Amino acid sequence: MPVPSSPSPSSLELLTELNREITLRRETESMLSQVLSRVGQQRGGDFFQTLVAELGQTLKVAFVLVGRVSDDRRQINTIAVSAHGQVVDNISYELFGTPCQEVTSQGVCIHPSKVQQLYPLDRLLVQMQVESYLGVPLIGRDNATLGLLIALDTKPLDGHKRFQVLSLFSVFAHRAAAEFEHQQLLASLETQVSERTADLEHKNVQLEQTLSELASAEHALVQTERLALIGDLVGGVVDELRAPLTLASTALSCLELHQQRLASHLDHEPLTRSQFTGLVEEHQNSLSLLHHNLTTAQTITERFAHVARKPQQGQRSTVNLSRLFEDVTQSFSHQLGQRGMDVQTRIDGPLQFQGYPGLIAQATAQLLQLALAPELSVLPNQPLQLNASNDRRGLCLTLTLTTPIAHSACELLTVANGISGERQGPAFSAYLLDLTMRRAAGEFNCQPVDTNRLQLQLRLPLGS
Repeated sequence: MPVPSSPSPSSLELLTELNREITLRRETESMLSQVLSRVGQQRGGDFFQTLVAELGQTLKVAFVLVGRVSDDRRQINTIAVSAHGQVVDNISYELFGTPCQEVTSQGVCIHPSKVQQLYPLDRLLVQMQVESYLGVPLIGRDNATLGLLIALDTKPLDGHKRFQVLSLFSVFAHRAAAEFEHQQLLASLETQVSERTADLEHKNVQLEQTLSELASAEHALVQTERLALIGDLVGGVVDELRAPLTLASTALSCLELHQQRLASHLDHEPLTRSQFTGLVEEHQNSLSLLHHNLTTAQTITERFAHVARKPQQGQRSTVNLSRLFEDVTQSFSHQLGQRGMDVQTRIDGPLQFQGYPGLIAQATAQLLQLALAPELSVLPNQPLQLNASNDRRGLCLTLTLTTPIAHSACELLTVANGISGERQGPAFSAYLLDLTMRRAAGEFNCQPVDTNRLQLQLRLPLGS
């Protein structure tokens, strides 16, 4: 049986080297698994701090840092630094004259020893007593260098240590680059959100200001329309007041004449019984005439005051719908009389309820004012039918007009025409009436009943 020959010295050396390489790779794989288990699913700043600390401890190098290249490509700003396995404060340094400059322009840079002599301008290497250096670039998806992953040691890097550092750095450089881009994306999104939020806040302030100005303008328009309505009624009220005030003035003149006659008799000759009786009767007649006409004038004035009352002024009070309709229609008696019209009212539901009489009076007056607009061609000598219903849904006022242009008149009174047209005429009055209703949470509608009849309808919430 042949005896096996002994391995040659060269074969033994080869086997020994192969065993060392296998052992080195296993150690490197173990290091990689250890760092991976610690880094795990961490993101952002926690990922980078854990990474540099674990690499420093596992590889047993003095310093590990991750840095970001500045926008002008002249500076490195670290985002995580470990010294002897512990996370320390970040630093910033110039690239010129440093080995990091080579990494940003040429790629991987390795100096196993004497790195201070190679880069005499890099004072940081001296301060940190660095002897060896290994750096890899962090490359983004567009092949631009985003930053660096660097190991620095106070001792030379032997071949085994270089292999281990380079192996682990090559793996984690990709993850670090991806995290860089993720952070940049988040920062960009946060900036966009911040800018968008600031823009929306600015626009919201502008919108609130515009709405406030619009509300003020709408209020001014409503007030203007109310004053215009009062102005239209003043002429009729003046005509109504002229007769009773003239008769009251006549009665007062008669009383003054009676007083003079009585004074004359007392000064010159005594009154007979018949003269005194006649004077008393004339005096009583004059007083009766004065009282009657002053009462009539007071009624006209109070009626006008009810119609002219500000909408929703003061506390809610009891509304007598029948009395309110009478006051409003009587205030329009002069204008209605000139057109040969009268108003027939019908009320379905309670005659009295709690609400704002001024608002209902103004709404009713605006309805009558619309009916008297020449553009609607309401036929003369035809009654205006004013109906009111008060139920759980609220108060509904409906004014029915007789006009040969019911359909075209309804189109004229649309809100859109009132907004886009001139600030006058029935279209604008209808817009202001709609505005008054909306401010009171109500609504205004216009609809033809048939070819010769038109309905104007207001609805106010219950208790308005």
